[in-house]
Amino acid sequence: YQRQHRHIKLFELGNTYNTHKKQRVEEFNIGAILSGLQKSEQWGTASQSADFYDIKSDLENIMSLCAQADQISYIPKALAGFHPGRSAVVHRRARQIGFIGQLLPSIMTDCDIDQEVYFFQINLNEISESVIPQYRTTSRYPSTRRDLSIIIDREITAQQIIDDIKVSAGRDLVDLKLFDVYTGKPIDSAQKSISLGLTFQALERTLTEQEMDETCESVMEQLKHKYNAKLRR
Repeated sequence: YQRQHRHIKLFELGNTYNTHKKQRVEEFNIGAILSGLQKSEQWGTASQSADFYDIKSDLENIMSLCAQADQISYIPKALAGFHPGRSAVVHRRARQIGFIGQLLPSIMTDCDIDQEVYFFQINLNEISESVIPQYRTTSRYPSTRRDLSIIIDREITAQQIIDDIKVSAGRDLVDLKLFDVYTGKPIDSAQKSISLGLTFQALERTLTEQEMDETCESVMEQLKHKYNAKLRR
């Protein structure tokens, strides 16, 4: 940074040593740091600073080589040295394998760094096995997308909602994207709105509008029961 390198992506592989139940534990980790712009400056695109989701995307690219996406979850947690509300622990299945977040601004000030810095660390021993891609037949039938906007309590994470929808929506759900999170009027201050796009496609036939309605109603009923979610009109 002092040498005027303001747009930085660095990683390091190495062993870390911790104590667990009075035993010395050695782990092989990857650590990565991101700061600066999302992309190099160019005339056709406005400059934009990198954020939490950029380093999360880098981590997910690594995970895709070693683990299935549905095995990985991010659980918000306040971590020492990280910005409150911008840090999370990373789990594979039910096991914690690392952490990710924005470093505390006061630490950056002490280091004379005037821009946001993001970091993750992952135990590579926990994701060392590779995943062999599996062939899947492409459907000849059209896909159908339904957008779902719901209001939930702020402490409920979008990942919790996504994980439950993947279970309740059934096997014809082929894609699920979070495309909006909103807080503010007219929504209660203790709540937030999240919007998701659900794409359905069957291998053997075209899905009917009635089937889509019934599936979305079933998904919504599950979310109401578990999270007291409400459909945003």
